[in-house]
Amino acid sequence: MITEIVEVINVSKDKITIKLSRKPMCTNCKLDSMCHKDDDDLVTIKNSGLLLKKGDKIEVGIRERNHWL
Repeated sequence: MITEIVEVINVSKDKITIKLSRKPMCTNCKLDSMCHKDDDDLVTIKNSGLLLKKGDKIEVGIRERNHWL
């Protein structure tokens, strides 16, 4: 699993928006040349009851998978 510490940008009742930096997350990915890894993205994820606020830092993880082109 690839993990990164990210910043919480916005929190609502059922959604959390985080700022994901693609460059560190994509360093080991075989498909990194197909993405815009130099860009930061705002990603919205489900809020499963976490008590977060704007500016908090959280750790997120992305499962590594084998991709075939």
